[in-house]
Amino acid sequence: MTDDPNEQMRTFVFAARASLVAAIGLACITWATSYLAAVSASVPKCAAEDWLVGYRNGIPEFLGLPFFGAVIVVVVCLMALGRSQRLQDLFEVYDIVVLPSMQITLGMLTAYSSLFGMLGSLALATSVSFTRYKAIATYCLATAAIN
Repeated sequence: MTDDPNEQMRTFVFAARASLVAAIGLACITWATSYLAAVSASVPKCAAEDWLVGYRNGIPEFLGLPFFGAVIVVVVCLMALGRSQRLQDLFEVYDIVVLPSMQITLGMLTAYSSLFGMLGSLALATSVSFTRYKAIATYCLATAAIN
């Protein structure tokens, strides 16, 4: 690692751009599985009523995770641009070495933990969305086989 805050900023922007690609992919998967789950839960052949029991809230319930994914993509995109004065100040002002053996500064630790924390929470939301779709689809297939 280098002690130059500008070099640290360039390295962070590179990592943020790579994370942006991953965030867009995860958000697209979240959108697709939430849409498929909403469609599956509203199929009359699957549910005796308009919606499956437990999914009566309908569309608002299925829009929460995709909206969360979109917000995360926007925030990671802003980080990937690297134009924010706050982000630049983070690397310049908090140039205090936290881990001396690896020359990791407080600014680097804060920026990277924020970036990867958001990416991890988006991955969790994607897994919840996928699991929910899988459960609904399995239930619908089972009820279609019985009927």
